[in-house]
Amino acid sequence: MDILGMAFKKTFGFRPSRLDGMCDHEQEIVDAKLQTLAETFSYFCRLQQSILEEKPARGDTLQSTERNLLKQARSLGQVNKDVTAAKRNFWRAHKLAEDRGYKVMEKHTSYVPNLLQEIIKNRR
Repeated sequence: MDILGMAFKKTFGFRPSRLDGMCDHEQEIVDAKLQTLAETFSYFCRLQQSILEEKPARGDTLQSTERNLLKQARSLGQVNKDVTAAKRNFWRAHKLAEDRGYKVMEKHTSYVPNLLQEIIKNRR
């Protein structure tokens, strides 16, 4: 098995039966994996956004605000790493699937069915 074939198997859990990726059962497995990776990526993006939008509580002392901002900066640093890793994982899997002939959607958000409704709900 070639290196890309091994990477595909590691990512999707199976070796493609054909190079053109036209087996329906395999396409379902690829879609499910891409959906899981896209949901993870979207989750970390939303978490990152919520940290960026976090404001100090009213009545906080300067010392308390400073402490919270330091905590927020550490959290944001970790979440930024998580966003980068999730983005890389999704697009790497997306490329592997596409190169093997599986149908893939252009955007990661296309794999997250209720993302728009969830974003609207959270803004209310």
